[in-house]
Amino acid sequence: MKTGSGTRLEKYADIRRMRGRGYPVKKIAEILGMKPGGVSAIINDPDGSKQKTRRERYRGVCRECGKETDGSSGFNAPTLCASCHGKSTRVWTREMIIDAILRWAHEYGQPPVVSDWPHADREWGRPAATGCYGEHSPFASWADAVEAAGFSRPHTGRRRGVRAWDRESVISAIKLWVEETGELPRVSEWQKGQGPYPVAATVYYYFGTWNNAIQAAGFSPRRSSKRKEK
Repeated sequence: MKTGSGTRLEKYADIRRMRGRGYPVKKIAEILGMKPGGVSAIINDPDGSKQKTRRERYRGVCRECGKETDGSSGFNAPTLCASCHGKSTRVWTREMIIDAILRWAHEYGQPPVVSDWPHADREWGRPAATGCYGEHSPFASWADAVEAAGFSRPHTGRRRGVRAWDRESVISAIKLWVEETGELPRVSEWQKGQGPYPVAATVYYYFGTWNNAIQAAGFSPRRSSKRKEK
């Protein structure tokens, strides 16, 4: 039975039998020739319906041709379909990357951090962070790229080099979001703290609840959000 073939439900039946015998997920994955994460995914979603629903929920429309985009990445779903993404692939030179960093800093008042550039944006003219550094890229590290653009070298570490927030700056960020989008920000939209906006956890740290922050900025919270927080 050492094989990864068979339908998802057939694999689930095999997994259930082995789980009933006390086999751990890692051992089951080894027997079936799968990765542990794949085994866990089948246990939690035997027929794949949850996965399908999730993909459909985050599936969007390609900003170039209007075709459907892949929704398997959730919140980080691409804005281009596979075909247009291939056409948009380009080689980013040292000079192009430095120029993109300088323009970002001019726009937001600080150089970008890695999480600001999860995907390339051809219209804006910037690469994905992974296109800036690495074996086949102009820079050996993200810090090298930022430093080459004339900024202080970012510190390594998960929290270092990240903008310091306080209550007033969070309130200002909420007002800026409303000004830019015409809507109140949602928790799901501030999960990574991209650009001039803090990560959602920072909002909770200073205000306790999302609605408290919205009210502190002078706005009335959405009714649905208010019910969830009761």
